[in-house]
Amino acid sequence: MAVRIGIDFDNTIVCYDTLFRQVALEQGLIPADLPENKGAVRDYLRTAGMEDRWTAMQGDVYGKRMNEACAFPACSIV
Repeated sequence: MAVRIGIDFDNTIVCYDTLFRQVALEQGLIPADLPENKGAVRDYLRTAGMEDRWTAMQGDVYGKRMNEACAFPACSIV
């Protein structure tokens, strides 16, 4: 019997806020003053009618650019 273990990276181990903003800026999709926040990028693109660009960006970030995302700082349990 094989055991499978899943790990949820998105906002559990890895924070994608900076990377999503960076990619959106590189692609000229958002204004430079948009907050460094994945949700802000998503909401902006959806409001601007660019849901398809958001979906494509997720594939890029969660795929080939995942190594550019930062891990949350380590924390200890007392």
